[in-house]
Amino acid sequence: MRTVTRLVAATGVALAVAGGSLAVDAPLAEAASCRVNHYVVEKKSPLFAYPSRYFVKYKYAPQRVTGPNSNVMPNVYSTYYRIVYRGDGSLGFMPKGDLRYVRCS
Repeated sequence: MRTVTRLVAATGVALAVAGGSLAVDAPLAEAASCRVNHYVVEKKSPLFAYPSRYFVKYKYAPQRVTGPNSNVMPNVYSTYYRIVYRGDGSLGFMPKGDLRYVRCS
């Protein structure tokens, strides 16, 4: 049950056990109002410009980055990358495996 609890907290999706199986309910109010994802960089990670794909620079642990939530901008680039905000306000993307999700605001 701990895994389910963590999944609910991380995704903002309410789960209910129905007849031995899990049923997915509508997103919680907090997830619906979430606009910005917050991440911590876990290791040396490349930052690329979006959508042009040119290399911008490396980010290092434990730098923090933010990016638009899928409620604001769907991740249309790839399931292996996350769209992030660059320092100048433009968009970039970084490998998903290099980022640890912290929270949403």
